[in-house]
Amino acid sequence: MSPSKSSSPPSSRVSSLCSTSNSTDHVSITGSSTECCSNVLSSSAPIVLSSFAPTSLPTSTVSPPTSMPLAHSIHTRSKSGFTHPDYPRHVLYAGQSAICKSDTSMFIHRSSSGILILLLYIDDIILTGSHSSLLDHFISHFSRQFVMKDLGDLHYFLGVQAVRSFNGLHIPQQKYISDLLLKFHMHICKPVRTLITSFTSLSIMDGELLSDPNEYKSMVGTLKYLTMTRQDIAYAINIFSLFMYAPHTTHLHCVKRIFKYLHGTITYGLFLRASSSTSFILAYSDADWAGCLDSRRSTMGFAVFLSYNLISWRAKKQPTISKSSGEVEYRAIAYTVAETSWIRNILRDIRLYLRNPVHVLCDNVSSTYMYRNPVFHVRSKHINVNFHYVREKVAQGDLVVRYVPTRLQFANIFTKGLPSSQFSFLRDNPSVMSASPD
Repeated sequence: MSPSKSSSPPSSRVSSLCSTSNSTDHVSITGSSTECCSNVLSSSAPIVLSSFAPTSLPTSTVSPPTSMPLAHSIHTRSKSGFTHPDYPRHVLYAGQSAICKSDTSMFIHRSSSGILILLLYIDDIILTGSHSSLLDHFISHFSRQFVMKDLGDLHYFLGVQAVRSFNGLHIPQQKYISDLLLKFHMHICKPVRTLITSFTSLSIMDGELLSDPNEYKSMVGTLKYLTMTRQDIAYAINIFSLFMYAPHTTHLHCVKRIFKYLHGTITYGLFLRASSSTSFILAYSDADWAGCLDSRRSTMGFAVFLSYNLISWRAKKQPTISKSSGEVEYRAIAYTVAETSWIRNILRDIRLYLRNPVHVLCDNVSSTYMYRNPVFHVRSKHINVNFHYVREKVAQGDLVVRYVPTRLQFANIFTKGLPSSQFSFLRDNPSVMSASPD
């Protein structure tokens, strides 16, 4: 299925541009793959413009313009020493562009010839468009204001590799993992098949207190960046982040097990299929009731698929204690629905409309029944806010909550340690691959 309204697929050309100016103040810009455009002027140090999508786009580095006739500007505070003399308080100018209501770092430009989308993250910009001619026009416009040079196709961006194929885009972090293994002397370790032994529960008092916690903190801190493309380690990183303030020997041993696991799955990464439909969202929601031995708080997790592409996931310890498994599952559903609502709004901003309601799957039968019953039971009054929020989405026709068997519950990977067979089954879904397909 395809969306009822959408723009043509992004262009298939990718290139990089860099500044050849000798000016001390310069900006670099990067192109990527989501669809949008705007004119950028930054008074900070170089920004990199690269492409990051299943299809190709341009990338560039530029120096500040002398003049820029644009409709409106976004004002922000510039760092001392990086202020442009003509535009001391301006960082980005967007002409005939709209800021995405759901993400203020996204700028969308529409015209009769297509759509351009620009994503801005600090001093890095990602650009994509529906037609190659639009991208050429964007680069041409900037060339009149900036000094640019084409650096060719982009294959590496902010520690993330982008491996394009006919079927889509493979996004691994192989080099980053290799560097971590060397840094912590784990490159000669024996690989293991799972991150955490099945149904393991850790306490803050397990083992002896580390005399020097810096190694542990450094290990966990560097692993957090991997969760951007490796959803299979999200639960483990969430758990071990809780012990950062006072790590023990048992915790350090378990963190080293993560490195052993990464050593055996170094080529794994997220895979986004280029031909996948964008007409429906499917989400999995799960929770581990009172799983924390120290606080008895529960861990929730969700995974959101746009068609067959995994686009969002999270593992998080809930901020309050839940009195029942039904309550914790329903709170997890509310978190998941909030995430899908945000994703749906972003799709609307770029004029991709869902034909079908969002489907949320959970493995708790009482939670799937609760939203259908308008009469509150005495045991569910304390979660009435989440109840009303989810039920309202169902009443509007935007949401369907369904039951899924535990063995098929993909979000289990975010809430608990699993046996190796089940862990591998859930990990090796169509959105995760160990190498880019031909």
